[in-house]
Amino acid sequence: MAKATRFKAVLFDFDGTLVETHGLILASYNHALTANGKPAVDMSFLSKWAGVPLRDVFTKMGYTAQENDAILASYKEFQKGNLHLTRAFPGTKETLEELKQKKIKVGIVTARYAASTKLMLEHTGLGHFIKEIIAPDNFSKNKPSPEPFLECARLIGVNAKDCLVVGDGCADIVGGHDAGMKTALAEYGYGAAHGCHQKPDFKLKKVADVLNLV
Repeated sequence: MAKATRFKAVLFDFDGTLVETHGLILASYNHALTANGKPAVDMSFLSKWAGVPLRDVFTKMGYTAQENDAILASYKEFQKGNLHLTRAFPGTKETLEELKQKKIKVGIVTARYAASTKLMLEHTGLGHFIKEIIAPDNFSKNKPSPEPFLECARLIGVNAKDCLVVGDGCADIVGGHDAGMKTALAEYGYGAAHGCHQKPDFKLKKVADVLNLV
């Protein structure tokens, strides 16, 4: 008889959790900003704004709606042409394969737009493992609200209590906790959860560590 699993689904963040995109993100920000006459940013900027949808980032930086549109267009164009700057974290594909073998469903709850997420999943060969993607452009609420996590669980047919949320940001830990799910901090990610008021239930040194929890 097969051993019962602790969780029926794992809901992953995307950037800094499944796929190493920090090089592409930083290059995209700086291409888009400097092309539109704005100052460049550094790596600490990524940690500060991790988990926040792009349009919200530029709005909170004080740019007008017209500037926001122009910067976003430059950002998206650069990313599409530079997917070679991304890669799955070591062991990601093997981890997702083992979760599939265990019949554990996998979803993504991300601040990245859905089309971009799908493009990168295809590029890294991870797409066929993913049941559902909840993103700012296909759902009305964003992390750290618990709603995106609850919606992802609903779509894949799993109760909240049976889900494990894995992410590197405070928004993942807070949102997952408030959704009534267990949470695991991806310490190998961007470090965006440092100083978060909500503590994770578990900590992961690498993607494959999730297999010790399920």
